[in-house]
Amino acid sequence: MNLNPFAAFELQDKNSLSTLIKYAQNNEVELPPIFKLFISTFKIESATPPEDHYLVHNDPELGFEGFEISISERIDVYADSPEFYQSKALLPFADSGIYSTGICVGFDISNADKILVEDEAGSGGLKVVATNIFEFIKALRFQRFNEV
Repeated sequence: MNLNPFAAFELQDKNSLSTLIKYAQNNEVELPPIFKLFISTFKIESATPPEDHYLVHNDPELGFEGFEISISERIDVYADSPEFYQSKALLPFADSGIYSTGICVGFDISNADKILVEDEAGSGGLKVVATNIFEFIKALRFQRFNEV
């Protein structure tokens, strides 16, 4: 069995990618280059671990819960949340059971491609958890359901 976390993702369809890039642009989301490369290659919402396994992040403090929602749906969340996501130039891409705003990628000059979470609830600060999406994915691992 291949235990590489990248193997959990399906490859991106080129037609879907073109539509996704246009959708992001229409919603004024300028996807950062490394993140754009990742979603150009992989369908983020397609992450499917091997049977009897689930994906976990090496840092349990992130509360990583997966990539259940597509990037286009995440762009909708961004567009509907000017008070948090737009003001900080963040796009949520993964769910967290700890951080209500999820795990995000930055896309302005100061945080482009960095993977971030809210520093503390309500503090307004951000904490960098990975330098880019590839580093974040490399920190994922498969765990059997019966393992603690």
